[in-house]
Amino acid sequence: MSARPIEPLASTRSQWFALLALLVAVLALYARTAAHGFVAYDDPLYVSANEVVQRGLTLDGLRWAFGFHAGNWHPLTWLAHMLDVELFADNAGGHHLVSAALHALNALLLFMLVRRWTGAGWTALFVAALFALHPLRVESVAWASERKDVLAGSFWLLTLLVHERFARRGGAGRYALLCATFALGLMAKSMLVTLPLVLLFLDLWPLERMRFAPGALLPETRPRLVLEKLPLLALALAAGSATFWIQQHEGALGSLRSLTLPERACNAFLGYWIYLYETLVPLGLTCFVPHPVTVTPREELASVLFLPGLVALLGLLVVSALLWRLRRSRPHLLVGWAWYLLAAAPVIGFVQVGEQAYADRYTYLPLIGPVLALAFELRALVARRPHWRAGVVALALAWLLALVPLTWRQIGTWRDSRTLFAHALVISDDNFLAASFLGEVERLRGELPAARAHFEQALEANKTYVPAMLGLGLTLEQLGELGEAKKALHRALRNDADNADAQRALERVERRLARPPAPGAGKDGK
Repeated sequence: MSARPIEPLASTRSQWFALLALLVAVLALYARTAAHGFVAYDDPLYVSANEVVQRGLTLDGLRWAFGFHAGNWHPLTWLAHMLDVELFADNAGGHHLVSAALHALNALLLFMLVRRWTGAGWTALFVAALFALHPLRVESVAWASERKDVLAGSFWLLTLLVHERFARRGGAGRYALLCATFALGLMAKSMLVTLPLVLLFLDLWPLERMRFAPGALLPETRPRLVLEKLPLLALALAAGSATFWIQQHEGALGSLRSLTLPERACNAFLGYWIYLYETLVPLGLTCFVPHPVTVTPREELASVLFLPGLVALLGLLVVSALLWRLRRSRPHLLVGWAWYLLAAAPVIGFVQVGEQAYADRYTYLPLIGPVLALAFELRALVARRPHWRAGVVALALAWLLALVPLTWRQIGTWRDSRTLFAHALVISDDNFLAASFLGEVERLRGELPAARAHFEQALEANKTYVPAMLGLGLTLEQLGELGEAKKALHRALRNDADNADAQRALERVERRLARPPAPGAGKDGK
């Protein structure tokens, strides 16, 4: 491995002062989440209505956390939520601020990592700043249910730091620590399963433990570099298999039966490009984007999904081939691209969990790869053309400053459920999940005509969305339109025969319909 360049002491001090300013800026941006509440989207499942989590840290909770719940196995995440309850009870702001602090910590870890890898302190600072200040990070930080993102991110970065130290100095103790940090990361979120493969590419650059000989198709790999990844791959395989099993067992992978492989693959190929586009143009971000299959007539899928998906696949192949050709002269581009493809693969949609097309939270770790590639390509450009330095620095600073108000605005959309889902409907009027959640918020507040309109809007976009059918049935019951309520609830049960809430509501409506009507009452018993 080549030695890292040593920077002047004055420059090093300036970098740490700049990093401190960055961390203060990150915490200041996310400080507004102290006044935010929990939202109806998953927060009741993970925190606010979870009876076990609401007891705080207990021995029973510790045992429970290591079980399979909510379609996942992430005991460390459950314990983190329990600790928050222990510290802050139902004060959602406390939960949010812990996530903000972890996000700031991740920015610090990323700076330290890139600086240790390359000795390029200012470039490392740019990477950390773009990661920390970007609006795509908001969903992972401002949403209580996504504690697993920032927590797993901390262990991903700690694992890379330990790997860097092990790569340079070796040692059984360092290797044991490497396995431990990776295992803890998997216990926070199983999305980290591809990290061992990312480590192989990092051995190529920046660690330079492997090299491409002139004209060689594959790098000169020492067997030890592969063998040392095998225990990590075993951990990844165990965590990935457990997660897949529980998601299949609890029905979270039910969409695998309704989405064909081409539908899932085309959406995945598109997702890779959409995330890159949103990195450059972070506008129109929202908490949920419907999968095209859920809102598009079957006859239109060819033009909406399949053709764009094939073009996206072709683009991925072309870029991959081009960067492979540049593997010797610009290895940072290949490594950054491989980081992105591998880190996003578990959540890109080849295995579909949920009904979203893509989600901001899935970019938390994967997009570090392209940012690394971009940052070191700009560094190489400045090295070739020193007179461009001022212009490149000015553009980089302008980009970072432009992101701040966008991130501030995006954080505001997570203030409460009504704000979150109303914003989502502004972005996309066929957002059936947002319309249904907004309808439920309005129903619980007694705003029944508005709730009915939003449930009907959800069903217009997705005619098989059971939560909207149930919500509509409950709203019609409250409005006294019992005959229409019965139809809506029957419709829900035709699509989900085991829905206990719909069964109870239907029994209640039928009992009311069976009562003799009061004098002067209408046909529905009003």
